[in-house]
Amino acid sequence: MWSLWRFFEKRNLCRKGYKVEQGHAIKNNFSIVRYFITKQKFEEMERFALEPGNLIMSWSGTIGKVAVFPEGAEEGIISEALLRLIPDK
Repeated sequence: MWSLWRFFEKRNLCRKGYKVEQGHAIKNNFSIVRYFITKQKFEEMERFALEPGNLIMSWSGTIGKVAVFPEGAEEGIISEALLRLIPDK
């Protein structure tokens, strides 16, 4: 089984590309970006990709903060510190 934890080794991160969502649930601010991954890594991790309307909740550090991934936000994936909830439409 592929581990999300192993993915976040520094060798898998880059300076530009697809966002790795992390602090967004805590601050409810989707313009903050600390980490990026390449298109190839994004495609490998697409099951962790966020779509508009997904809820993200912090479950590490500041536990229980929730934010809604907004329309028009740049594509990205969740980090190991977040839980993604997909509401039933």
